[in-house]
Amino acid sequence: AGLAVSLAALLARCQLARAFDRLGGARAAPLAWLPVRDLFSFAVFLASFFARSVDWRGFRLRVVANGRIMVGPEIP
Repeated sequence: AGLAVSLAALLARCQLARAFDRLGGARAAPLAWLPVRDLFSFAVFLASFFARSVDWRGFRLRVVANGRIMVGPEIP
């Protein structure tokens, strides 16, 4: 059952990518790269839980111990 659900999800993902390529008028990437891209996107999502700072429009924002966001020095 798990394999069938995984294959159905992959098929739906491929059909969605084709529909967007058709609407956009250009092909974004080969369909064979979709699972690799999805795994990479999931890895970035997981890594975001371990980051304490982010660069936003030239400023470094940090999350401090009490959960507040502090602005650090401007980034050149």
